[in-house]
Amino acid sequence: MNGSRSLRAPRALLLAAGVLALLFVACGGGDGDRAAAASAAEQAQQDDAGSSPSQSARDAEPEADETDAAARRPAAEDDRASDPSRQGETAQTDPDDDDSDPTSGEQEEQTAADPIEVARREGPPAPYDNAFALQILRTLTVEIGPRVQGTAGELEAAEFLAATLRGFGYVVELQDFPTPVFRVDSVSLIADGDPIDTSVLTLSAGGELAARVVVVPGLGSPEDFAEVDVRGAVALVRRGILFFQEKVDNAAAAGAAAILISNNESGPFQGSLSTSSEIPALAISQAAGDSLRARSAAGTIEIQIAIEGGANQIRSQNVIARPADGECAVIVGGHYDTVIDVPGANDNGSGTSLVMELARAYAGADGGQLACFVAFGAEEGVNGSPGIAGSAALVDAFEASGELDAVTAMLNLDVAAVGNALILVGDSGLTSPGVAIAEDLSITARVGSLPAGSGSDHFNFQAAGVPVLFPTILGGPIHIPGDNFDAVQPEVLENVGRLAHALLACLLLRAGAELEAPAACPF
Repeated sequence: MNGSRSLRAPRALLLAAGVLALLFVACGGGDGDRAAAASAAEQAQQDDAGSSPSQSARDAEPEADETDAAARRPAAEDDRASDPSRQGETAQTDPDDDDSDPTSGEQEEQTAADPIEVARREGPPAPYDNAFALQILRTLTVEIGPRVQGTAGELEAAEFLAATLRGFGYVVELQDFPTPVFRVDSVSLIADGDPIDTSVLTLSAGGELAARVVVVPGLGSPEDFAEVDVRGAVALVRRGILFFQEKVDNAAAAGAAAILISNNESGPFQGSLSTSSEIPALAISQAAGDSLRARSAAGTIEIQIAIEGGANQIRSQNVIARPADGECAVIVGGHYDTVIDVPGANDNGSGTSLVMELARAYAGADGGQLACFVAFGAEEGVNGSPGIAGSAALVDAFEASGELDAVTAMLNLDVAAVGNALILVGDSGLTSPGVAIAEDLSITARVGSLPAGSGSDHFNFQAAGVPVLFPTILGGPIHIPGDNFDAVQPEVLENVGRLAHALLACLLLRAGAELEAPAACPF
């Protein structure tokens, strides 16, 4: 890692001649060049094992009345956690052996950390260039590979993207932010020598302790805790009404050493917190809770808790590119991180490559002064992290600074290179006109919705009141090793890219920019 970064400056000099050759293609080469680029990735047989767009956010098991707060962190699928059996299966293409690579010969000396530089443009935005998008996509998935939040791979990708965006003339910031992760290797709960089946609430603290049980009346409100002394004890509360996070925070504030939450219906349950807890938090069945209450009425019960693992904090970063003389009236964004052991070509090297291609096309161009481009970190909910954390950090920062008031729309790009159906997700005032724009470009698209339990970075903008538009592809592989560069369908990426290019032009016109759009703009 350190060695490749130390070579960045001299390699950039060696690239100068190659970049001159690239300019013809990247800034509007002929049809022959585009046709050659379109053969960059061989179309692999479609893998239906993972067909939905990014499924980010909380693994929260909602309580009886836990509904509205889930909008900011939608539920995640269990299969997003690390699967050790998949390690070593990631198929990646060796750049020296890939005769179909659209950038072979032009970028032989480039490493993952080398920025890709092209000339800025004045006047109308440059046409969409699929060859350039494929070049970015190949660098992310083959040269860098998996980009899991908080890892060196994610940081390397962020630095590559930032350097490339600076080459376009943008003012670039790496917005650092914390995000919690969670892993439990083992857990045990013993009451006076008797083991009790339990599960650890996601993002609970770990550790070992031995303490008495204190039964808390009610459902764990501050008033309920005020009726008993739980200092140094294990608080036992019932599930219901309050969020798990509230119960745990109230227990910690009252001085409890740990908390047990018993189910309010038969059987066990699993749950999640929204932030890391200060004390261990465990879930038990209704029967186990009732038994502990009955035994506590007869005398003191000693509880032993041992959790190996628990919540921790890692750091991720967003790559934010702003025009030097403009504002963020329209935000174009997509996440660049991946799940564990997956190169993430479809999810979401594809969306990131389109963000970069649109940034190239609109750099210095008419209307471009109103567009900002963001590569989000920590979108994937791996190792118990909440997911869509990068977009949450950006929205929070923009709200705090007042910049969010100037944002008229967010164009999200996620899962755009493999599949069989192009849909438009988002606000109805944008999606239906977006389909009309697609028709004007002879691209088949329809208004749609994401599969249940799935989400992406547009959720945080939508929750903050920003209109969102999200073109995405259904039917392609995600979250599996087969989501690699070999599976990319260049024609699929080009359709989404051409549509995104036109959608951005129309969103900029809607925001008050003056430019020539590549399609009729019905909004």
